[in-house]
Amino acid sequence: MQPDTLNIAVLVSEGQHPVSGRARRAHQDACALELALSLPQSLNGKVSAIHAGDPEQDALRDYLGMGIDGLTVLKQTAEDDALAVLYPYLSEQQPDILLTGV
Repeated sequence: MQPDTLNIAVLVSEGQHPVSGRARRAHQDACALELALSLPQSLNGKVSAIHAGDPEQDALRDYLGMGIDGLTVLKQTAEDDALAVLYPYLSEQQPDILLTGV
């Protein structure tokens, strides 16, 4: 009998390089995603990355290079409260584990 799938959601955002200020993936968010992806296969985990913001941010592609199948983007402006889109989405998805950066 196959164990139930463990649903792991990771919130990701755009960060900035500390010296150049250039947009890149956020370091702590990338660490959270790396942690989720490193869980043993025996846990039968399904990892999903979620971003609340602008889907056109170039830095989001950096997360795709980490080995995830895709990235869910909940479109909103920089002035919007992320909880307004994250709460309903996460309530519907009901992940078993939610990982974030700082």
